[in-house]
Amino acid sequence: MRKTKATRRKMDEVAQVVSDITGVSHRYVNMVRDGDRENKLVEMIAVEYQLGKNNLIRHLQTLVPLTESTTRYGRKKN
Repeated sequence: MRKTKATRRKMDEVAQVVSDITGVSHRYVNMVRDGDRENKLVEMIAVEYQLGKNNLIRHLQTLVPLTESTTRYGRKKN
């Protein structure tokens, strides 16, 4: 009979950045986000980072129109 392997959660970018800022482990940040642990500082930094990232994405989407035809940006044909 095979052994059941534990599923390892991938290291996402938000948890990695928050763990670098706060000095706690990536696993602890995921525990706080899942609700297993309580740490207001880690929660606050994670929310602020995610909101800032979302605002940056929205701003870039207004600068670069993705709805136009992409033939304008394609390579030149001879």
